[in-house]
This record gives sequence, structure tokens and C-alpha cells, in this order.
Amino acid sequence: MDDERAEAQAQIIGAMERMGRLLREMSQGVAKDHASTRATMAIARLLDGAGEDGEVGVGDVAEALRVDISVASRQVSDLVTEGLVERTVVDGDRRARHLRLTAAGRAYADELRAVMQVKAEITFAGWSVDELKVAATTLDHLVTSVAGATGCPAYAGALQRAAALRPGSPTAVPA
Repeated sequence: MDDERAEAQAQIIGAMERMGRLLREMSQGVAKDHASTRATMAIARLLDGAGEDGEVGVGDVAEALRVDISVASRQVSDLVTEGLVERTVVDGDRRARHLRLTAAGRAYADELRAVMQVKAEITFAGWSVDELKVAATTLDHLVTSVAGATGCPAYAGALQRAAALRPGSPTAVPA
């Protein structure tokens, strides 16, 4: 490998590390401002993306958040207790449950969407639409490359199904 390529790759790795920290800090700030947790926000956004008829189970939540199913189950139970999520019995399999936002959960998800839109408007105020599209394409390419190198799916199955349920939505929905 030549030095120029190695340096460019090192710059990408460094940028990804910085971005990861920034996203974590931003989401912690949003969670704190809304008396919430990052897990609550992530699950609410996932279920919101699945829509009213989404077929998302605890296993899908675990896959999307990239956590153990026991962790996802505990987090979902907390949201059920808070009244943000409800479990419904799956037709034909009384043991299986789908998750859906309650009215309070949908209001919470709507609030999160509005907050994230404001943050995006502030963050990208000086960007043209073309720059935004190029950045989105580049980030999607980066996600796909990292996922391929690590053997992880770029997008969890629940996210792909959620996108398919929403007419006109992109097929790749980031977590």
C-alpha cells in the first residue's frame, strides 16, 4: 500500500472516530433535554420508522441496536412500563409479540423527529442540496464498506422491513 492511500485511510478512520463521539454526545444531550435515554430514543425512532403496521419484535430491536436480546428486552420492557410501547400478540403464534408505539410513544417520536430536523437544519445550514446528497451517498458507501469488512449487516432486518412498509421511503434506513 502506498503512503498516500494509507494516509487517506487513516484520515477516514480518524473522522469516523470523531463522528462516533460527536453523535454519542449529541444523542446524550437530546436524551437529557427530554428526560430520556439514548436507548429510548433509538427504539422509538425504530418503531416510528416501522409505522402503524410494522412487524418489529424484540429480536429486531436487538439487531438494529446491535445489542444482546436480553438488553433489548429489558429496554423494551422499560418503554412498555413508561407507556410508550405496547406489545401485541402475533396472529398464528401466541408466543410471539410485535412492538408498536402507543399514542404517547408516537407523540414522543414526533417530538424527536422535530428536534432532529432542527438540529439538521442548524448543522447543514451552509450546505447546498447537492452537497447534502453527495455526503449522504458517501456515508452510505462508508457504512456498506465497514459492514462488509466486519461481516455485520449494513442495516438490520427490521430497518429494511420498516422501509419497505412506508411507500416512497428509501430502502436503506439508518439506525
